Amino acid sequence: MALNYEALDVESYEIRLLTILPNSCGSAVRWNGKTNLINSTKYAALSYCWGDPAMTANIFVDGIKTPVTSNLADALQYLRKLGTSNIWADALCINQTDKQEKGL
Repeated sequence: MALNYEALDVESYEIRLLTILPNSCGSAVRWNGKTNLINSTKYAALSYCWGDPAMTANIFVDGIKTPVTSNLADALQYLRKLGTSNIWADALCINQTDKQEKGL
């Protein structure tokens, strides 16, 4: 099963955010919905373009098993320990199958 991506409203500067679930077994996150960049929502931003892309781990996004780089999975675990909950991770928050969205 693939992740469900709702279209972003580019005119409103929308982005998708994730919430790291506290005290969960393994790496589990859920969609926090969409917010706009003008909003005062605080979040940490992560890029998946570091580390070996062949080294992956599975996390769960809204209960859907999702492969990500091991570094991203580790970073989510670390941020959970720090108490950070709102995350923008380009590997997940950008629909990687949508060429137009990737180009924004």
